[in-house]
Parts: sequence; structure tokens; C-alpha cells
Amino acid sequence: MMIYFGLLFTIILILANGVRIYGLPFTSFTGEYAQRQNEVFNTLNLVADLKKAYLFTWLKERNNDVQVLAESKLLKNTIETLHDTLHQLQRAGHTAPELWTTLAEHTSYQDLIEHFKWVKSAHTTYHSIQVVDTSTGNVIASTVPSELGTNVSQEPFFMQALQPANDGLIDIKPAVLGHHLDLFLVRHLKRANNLFALLIMNINNDDLAAMLQTAHSGLGQTGEAFLITQNLQLLSPLQHPQATGLSFSALSEQLKTKLTEQEGSVETLLTATDFLNQQILAAYRLISIIDSVKWGLVVKVNRQEVFAPLHHSLFYMFLIDAILSFILGVLFTGMVARILSHPIKVLSQAIQRIEAGDMNARAEISTYDEIGVLADMFNSMVERVQHTQEEMERVIAESAIELRTSNFSLVMTVEEMQDLNTDLEQEIIERKKVELELRKERLQQQIIFDSVPAFIWQKDLKNHIMWMNKPAVELSGIQANTPVGYSVKVLFPEGTESAYREDLEVIQTGKPTLGILKQMPTVDGRTLWIKVDKVPYIEEDGQIIGVIVLAIDVTARIQAEQNLVDSEQRFRTIIDTAVDGIVMIDTYGVIQLANPSLARMFDYDMDELLGQNISVLLPKIYAEKYTNYLKVYRETGDKSIIGVGREIVGKHHNAGVFPIHLTISELVLNNQRMFTGIVSDITELKEAQRALELQNEELKEAQEALELQNKAYNRFVPREFLSFLGKESIVDVELGDQVQQEMTIMFSDIRSFTALSEKMTPNENFRFINSYLSKMEPVVQKNRGFIDKYIGDSIMALFPDGADDAVQGAIAMLYALAEFNQGRERAGYTPIGIGIGLHTGSLMLGTIGGKNRMDGTVISDAVNLASRVEGMTKMYGTSLLITENTYGRLVDLNQYHIRIIDKVKVKGKTQAITVYEVLDGNLPEIRDAKIATMGKFIEAFTAYQQRHLEIAEELFQECFKQNPQDKAVELYIKRCQYWQKFGDYQTWDGVIQLESKDGLLVQDWK
Repeated sequence: MMIYFGLLFTIILILANGVRIYGLPFTSFTGEYAQRQNEVFNTLNLVADLKKAYLFTWLKERNNDVQVLAESKLLKNTIETLHDTLHQLQRAGHTAPELWTTLAEHTSYQDLIEHFKWVKSAHTTYHSIQVVDTSTGNVIASTVPSELGTNVSQEPFFMQALQPANDGLIDIKPAVLGHHLDLFLVRHLKRANNLFALLIMNINNDDLAAMLQTAHSGLGQTGEAFLITQNLQLLSPLQHPQATGLSFSALSEQLKTKLTEQEGSVETLLTATDFLNQQILAAYRLISIIDSVKWGLVVKVNRQEVFAPLHHSLFYMFLIDAILSFILGVLFTGMVARILSHPIKVLSQAIQRIEAGDMNARAEISTYDEIGVLADMFNSMVERVQHTQEEMERVIAESAIELRTSNFSLVMTVEEMQDLNTDLEQEIIERKKVELELRKERLQQQIIFDSVPAFIWQKDLKNHIMWMNKPAVELSGIQANTPVGYSVKVLFPEGTESAYREDLEVIQTGKPTLGILKQMPTVDGRTLWIKVDKVPYIEEDGQIIGVIVLAIDVTARIQAEQNLVDSEQRFRTIIDTAVDGIVMIDTYGVIQLANPSLARMFDYDMDELLGQNISVLLPKIYAEKYTNYLKVYRETGDKSIIGVGREIVGKHHNAGVFPIHLTISELVLNNQRMFTGIVSDITELKEAQRALELQNEELKEAQEALELQNKAYNRFVPREFLSFLGKESIVDVELGDQVQQEMTIMFSDIRSFTALSEKMTPNENFRFINSYLSKMEPVVQKNRGFIDKYIGDSIMALFPDGADDAVQGAIAMLYALAEFNQGRERAGYTPIGIGIGLHTGSLMLGTIGGKNRMDGTVISDAVNLASRVEGMTKMYGTSLLITENTYGRLVDLNQYHIRIIDKVKVKGKTQAITVYEVLDGNLPEIRDAKIATMGKFIEAFTAYQQRHLEIAEELFQECFKQNPQDKAVELYIKRCQYWQKFGDYQTWDGVIQLESKDGLLVQDWK
């Protein structure tokens, strides 16, 4: 115990020193930990500011590098030569990958790459240098061979770099090859003040990271600095391997949250957990490159490393204090143990002498503390034990004498007891047999009583229940093993007095009382109806000592009888209050039952009807028919009249007739078949039906007249027009009704109709136009369009459900025109041509006019533009033109053959539109010829738009040689020649402004 006490004392000293050394700095805000953390934050602020300044200086040096390279005359001339060589190869028909292989072998490319490699060797900061063609977005030169020919036109950085304000841009972009971010610098390369290429220098991320880690370090062994983007992605690599471009959440969700909270701040300090789940201290600086490019600089140190010296000093202090505490505890424990162990040793020696048999041994008392008291108590206990031992020896000696005296008497008594025991055993065996038979008999009786579906109990003369069978026990709610003698009033409190009077009558007369009907509540809250029989309980000597009660549950029977009474009452009420007549007859037609409604319906009294034959309620023809039905049923059992409702005629008491509806059903009552009839007076129903039939005939005549009127109106106002206005009929339309809707507008016109009509009489003109329009109208409707109006030989149609309907409808019109021309040729007439223009846009459908004359019309700038596009078909020699709005709304462009035609400004418009030609629907030879040259035509048009007029003219000439009938190609050849001879094509924006509404006259190409 002393050892345990000493160890406890030592541990308390060590813990007290630990709390003194380690606890105080954490409980005081002005302690060493808080002071050390402030020092670290000051250092981080200083390092962050120095690294920010160094980063700006480093970026300025990189920007100077790319500026010097971009302004080099030699380099610029080499890139211009390479750019021209590329386009010459493209015009010569070279395509990828052959195009890039040939370009890489060209002298200008090799000179350029050698120059770039020299720059890279002089400045290891750059891992690649690229030149990108601005017109195509293709990489036309790169120090990384695999990047040659890569298209970056869809990359966000490319579109950003093309902006004039971004000459000298510094930003990040995904690497062309790989899955990381590149820091890049851009310079514009211009020729004649026109941007033709971008010089892009990609910085080595490892070099960026090395610069951040080495410049003004002061971050210890684990501290580091890194850059993040505006969307919290890593820009510079970390000392611990992490790919750039990863979301910053890969480092720490906590740090990411704190940086997000500081978004927009120029600088801040924070504590967090890094991606290695280690506590860090960090400083954040906002790095604003330009207004649209902002980065973040994070400088962090490991908290454990920062506080390691402080932890070490505290640990050594704790170790020294622990050793001193241990030594003091051991010395103190030894001294205390020596003082306390001497009295215990004396007591232990005395105990050992007593164990050896020396009862006179005593413990020497040398102190008066707890040990001295214990020694004194031990001496007293030894003295009492010694005295007790002497007394026991005396008692044992006296008892030995008495035992020897009584031993002789005991021997004689045992023999007598053996004889008596034999007789008792025989008697016990006989009694057990009798008791066993009695228990079996009682058990059988109990089983019989418990299985009887009745409540049985025995009562004494004092109205106490002495015994109950199992159902009675369950009814009363008492436990099966409860002692007998319960008062009846306790178990069945209700009706106790009347029941006791009945019991007394049985006891006094000695005669049973049978069939007593009464109610009895149960323990679960129900009330039972029971039938009770009571008989006297007579002993063997003939004395009445109580009453036996037998009660049977008749609740179900009582409820059934009551339900039957209620059911009969409800049935009688339903019969008497029913609106329809109800009659019950036997198989001979004699009325057994009728309700008041039936008597009133036929003008009879109730007493007059009962016992009459049903035939008195029917005219003679129906009476004979139903009498025959009953006869057939009696003889054959035919039930054809059962369950079928019929409309027949009834007869009033005064012989008047009226229409009725009769339904017959069959039932069996007291083993006798009966028929029940439901009779309804349908006089008012028949009158209403006749009135309704007359009304329907009138409505039908009015509807037919309205339909004829609507058909006549539909010839002048399309039904679709009414539908869009939300009207059912033309008569519902009011002046000013309107609705806005996006639709595709179609304009179609017959070519050279004026010259054609001059050769025909007015009658022939009308026959020709109607013959043509009757061919086109079904085609428009079949493709879910409707014709808004006919303007002479022109058609204006609307397609509300989509641009595809309009394009397919136009193609179908061209096919229908081909069939129409075949008929004209067979009849000896000249074939005709049409032009179709489509444009998709928002328009207003509505009514205009005055009080006495109004018309439905469409108002929209989109309508005018569709008309202009149709007029342009003459200039380009095409049959079907669509605008860029329609082109952009086509669901599947692959099901059509479409080529771009031009970018124009039509008469009265300030915005240029792009126009496309749909080749489908043309005659096969025209369509196939244009499809064959479509690829070269688009290439020529692209060169034309980029102002490479010599190349464009050469390509258009090649198209013209393959298809001399292509009027659009011929027009573009003339334009190229005009521009080269007269136009200032260096400032031309590629848009043609048309003077007239039909687009045939060119006013200004500049």
C-alpha cells in the first residue's frame, strides 16, 4: 500500500508540473503561443509582399522577352513568308496531314523554329513557342512538333487574344497536349495594320514554381508559395506533387472556403488545414494582371514546424521536473513506509506465535495511533477466545455423561417405531390411491365444465361465488388462481340485488328457475344478453347449501332479432317513400304488395290493389302478353322477362293510358317465388325527349348552315389565321384582334410572269394562274403551312411549326413545279420557273381596316425581308434561298444540301444577313452539278470574304469550268475582277449592299 501511495504522490507532482508548463500558454492570449503566432504572421506578410513584387518584376521581364521577339524584323518577315506559303499550299489542294508535313519541310518554317529554339536555350523559362493563324485558329509553327496543325479556334483564350486591347496579354489556358494549365504571353503580329497571326510563348510551370519558392524564401523547410486562379484552380505547382489546373479543393475545403470568403480582398491572413490535413498559417495577396485577369498568391507555413522550438523547450522543462518529482516521491515513500511498518511487524509476529499454539502470546503496544488501537483489540480478542475454549471443554465433558445414559433407552424406542412406521406406510399408500382417483374425477368434471359454451358458477347462501368455470372466469376478469369466496357484488356490481332475490326463491322453494333473460356488462366494456338457469345445490344429506347458475350468451340472437325488426322497418319505409311504384306479385300475377306511389300513379286506393291481378294496370294487349309470360314461366321456368327494363303503356283506373318503364326481378319469400316490379312514370321524360329531338333538328340545320358559311369564309380567311387569333368563326373576329408569333415566311413568285402574261388573254391568264396555284396550295398545306394571301402570281405562306416544315414545303413545291411543267410541255406550252425565299422571324397576325371593311394581314419586318430574299433568287440564278435565321433553326442539316451564297445588306436594312441556297428540289442535273462543286465553292467564298481575291477568282473559275450554268459562280468571278481593278478591298468588310428591293442592282460594294 505504501508503494501505491508513493506512486500516486509522484504522478500528482508530475501532472502539476505539466499543467504549469503546458497549460499556462494556452490559457492566456498574451502567452508565448499567441506571441509566436503574431511573429509568424508578420513574417508571412513580409514574404508575401516581397514575392508579389518579385512576381510582377518577373512577369514584366517575360513580357519584355515576347515584345522583343515580336518586334524583330527578321522574325516577322519569316512568319509572313510562312503564312503566305501555308495559303499557297492550301490553294494547291494540300490538306491535313500532308499540308503540315509539307509546311514543316519548308525553309521558312525551319528557320523560324531554329530561331525559336535559340530563344528557348537563352531563356529556359519557356517550354514552347507557337504561332497561330488568326483566320483559321491553326497552330502554323511550334517548338513542339506534335502541336503543328492543332486548331485552337474554339478555345476561350484564342477569342480573348484576338481582341485589340489584349496585345501583350498574360493569362492561363489549358495545354494543347496534356491535362494541365499553361501560363502564356501573347503578342499580335500585323501586316498592313491587319492582324494575321498571334505569337504565343508558354511559360514552364516548374520555372514559375521555382521562382516562387526561392525568391525571398523565409518559409522554413515545409513552407511554400503558390498561385491560384479566380475559380480557385492551381496555377503553379507545389513542392508536394500536384498537377496544375486541379480544383483548389484538392488542397483543403477549409482553405478554399476561407479564400472564397476573402474574394475581392487585396490581402488577408488566415489559419486552416492544408490538403495533407496539417495545420497551416497563410497569407493571401490579390495579383491583378489586368482588369479581366486576377490571380491569388498564397504563402503558407506548417504550424507544427513554426512552434517546434517552443514545444522542445517545454518538453525539456517537463522532463527535468518529472525526474525531480520521481526522486522526491521515492524518498518520501521510503521514509513513510519505515515509520508505518514497525508496529505492523510486531503485530504480525504475535499472530505467528498464536498460530503455532501459544495462546499466551500478546502484541506489544508501542504507539497509540490506529496501529496501537489494532494491537489492543487483537490482545482482547485472544483473551476472549482463550476463555471460550475453556468453557467449551467443560460443557463437552458434561454432555458425554448424559449421552451414555440415554443411549440404552434410544435402542428400545427404535424397534417400536419401526413397527408403527410399517402400518403408517400402508395407510398412506391407500389414501394416495383414493386422492388420485378423486383428482382425476374432478379434473374430468372441470374439463367438461370449461368446454361448455356457457358461464357456470356456484354461489353459497351468503351470495358469495365459490367456484366458476373457465368462460365465467374470463367474463368476470379475475385471475384463475384467485381464492374463492368473492362477493357477487364485487365481480358483477350491476343487478346484484335482483339476482340475489332470484337465488333466494330457488333456495326457499328448492325448485329451479329457468330462462331468465337479462343484460350483463363485461370487463372489456361490452354488454351481453344472457339467458340464465338457476338450480339448487344440494348436499348428500339433502341440505341446500347454495345455487348453481348456468348462463348462455344470446347476444348474437337478440341482435339478429333486432336487426331483422330494423331491416323490416327500413324496408317498409323505403317502399312507402319511394318515388317509383313498387309492386310484388306471385307466379299467377296476383298483387301481394304495393307501395303508395304505385297506387297514386294508377289512381287506385291501396286496399283496392291488393289481391287484384296485375293485368288491371295494363291495357289489354300488354295484359295478355304478361299473362302469357307468367304462364310460360310456370310451365318451363323461362326467365326472359327477368332483369330487363322495358318501356310499355300503363292504364289508369279511369281507363286512360300513359307511358311507363317496367323492370322485373325475382325473389323467394317463405319458399314461394315472387316477382317484384319497379314502375316509373315516364310521361314527362317522353315529352322532354320529343322537345329535345325537335331542338336537335333545329340545331343541326343551324350548324349545317354555319358550316357552309365557314367554308365560304375559309376560302378568303385561312382557318389557321382564326386559330391563332383564338376565334372559332369569322363572325367572332373584331377589328384590332392581333397576336404575336414566330413563324417562317415564304414568298414565291413566277419568273418573267409579265412577259408570259402579255402573250395570253385575260381569260387564259386566270386559267393559268389558277391551274398553277391549285398545284401549290395542297403542297403548302401538306407541310403544315397555310397560304396567307395570293398577290397576283405570287404566294405568301406561313409555317408556324418550324423552319423544317417551310424548307420541306418549298422543296415539295419545286417537285410539284417539275410535274406541272411536264404537263405544260405535253400541251405545247413553255415551262415556267419560280423563285422561293424563306425567312424566320417574329410577326404580328391581326385585322386591319374600317367598320364596314376589314381584312386579315401579317405585319412584320420579317415579311419584307422574306420578299427581298425571294427577289434575290433572280440575281443568283437560284430557285430556293433561305436566311441565316431559317438556316439556324433547321433541326438536322444533314438531310439537306445547302451552300452559303452571300452576305448582303438589302434595301432599307442596316444589318447584314447571310443567305444560303437549298439545292434540293432543283432539276437533278442542276442539283448534282452544284453539289459536285459545293466544297470548292465554299472554299472560294471563304477566300473571297477574307479578301484573297486572286485565290477566290481562281477557285471560282474552276467551279465555272465544271458547271458553266451556275449563275452565282459567274457573278462572283465578275465581283473578284471588279474589286481587283477598282475596289479598295483592303477596307471592304465582305458585305454587298443591294439597291433595289429585288436585289438585282449593286450600288456600292465598299
